[in-house]
Amino acid sequence: MHRQKKGNSTGIINNKLMKIRAFFDYIVEFEVVKNSPAKKDKLLKKGVKI
Repeated sequence: MHRQKKGNSTGIINNKLMKIRAFFDYIVEFEVVKNSPAKKDKLLKKGVKI
């Protein structure tokens, strides 16, 4: 939500979140961390304005 207030669209925010998830999936696969903290975050719905 903080990023939306700064003017980023939901598409940009979701794209960044998907990249973060991919990174954490990668380090979970190589057992650097046990669980991905990014899994609990949900993507934003398109068209939602705050």
